[in-house]
Amino acid sequence: MLRQTKTQQRQTESVPHLGRIARFLRTEEGGVSVEFALWMPLLVSIILLIADASFAMMRQSSLLAVSRETARIVARHGLNIDEAVIYAESKARNSTDAPVVSVEIDSDSTNVTVRIVTSMHDLAPFGILEKLFQERVLISTVHALEPI
Repeated sequence: MLRQTKTQQRQTESVPHLGRIARFLRTEEGGVSVEFALWMPLLVSIILLIADASFAMMRQSSLLAVSRETARIVARHGLNIDEAVIYAESKARNSTDAPVVSVEIDSDSTNVTVRIVTSMHDLAPFGILEKLFQERVLISTVHALEPI
């Protein structure tokens, strides 16, 4: 048991909360809370980075599927170029902004190319990847035209 000197007893008696404050400062019960508060911003940042990357990969995959589907339909002569652009834009549209779609047939009429250009903000909603990587993302598909 800790013994207090008479001076310390008088100080404790004159300021009633001093004894409780001294006891609070000696305990180590809040040490874990302080460490948690220091690590929390890093943990939240890592979780947001993972979520941002997941959303970007899912959105890129869906845009790639739209590009492939549009190229396949045009290659089978199901849509002309103007209809294909409208079709791809309607399928690729997201709530934030519409990607830029271009459909081209080679001059020798052997391949159809579908390009979808979108912003990184459209792919990654939290904006973490937008700060780390390029501003624009290009998704392109080339498909052989079938004979008529």
